[in-house]
Amino acid sequence: MGNVRDEIAKNLLYYRKKKKLTQKELSEYLGVNNSAVSNWEKGLNSIDIDTLHRACIALNVSVNDMFGTFSNVSGMVLTPDEVEIVVKFRKLDDRGKAAVTRALEQEYAYIETPKFTVPNIEQIKKEAQNMTMTIKKPAHQKK
Repeated sequence: MGNVRDEIAKNLLYYRKKKKLTQKELSEYLGVNNSAVSNWEKGLNSIDIDTLHRACIALNVSVNDMFGTFSNVSGMVLTPDEVEIVVKFRKLDDRGKAAVTRALEQEYAYIETPKFTVPNIEQIKKEAQNMTMTIKKPAHQKK
């Protein structure tokens, strides 16, 4: 049995049970024999790509989830750019991973920090009035 077939068999079984579907229910949705689903889950046969796509739709998962490659995290689907970043990150040594993590934490802290607050109109008027009072000449300089 091949590695990809093992992964798909394991994940098909996992996601079907997670969705609380029986083999019969999934087979009816896919238009195949009940034994076909059983054989896929046991890794005895390989599911064809079109049927795998329909199974993913039925189970509300991506093909990547079935392959066990890039699973959804908290319902988020990774874009191709994000997948590329993850792949590159995994190739780094511990020093590189630590550097990327520090940079990420620094950037995340930056976007979470309030930049400024917008004062209300009364506050603006008060500040403007204070500014004009400080600009006025002292009484002894008036002519």
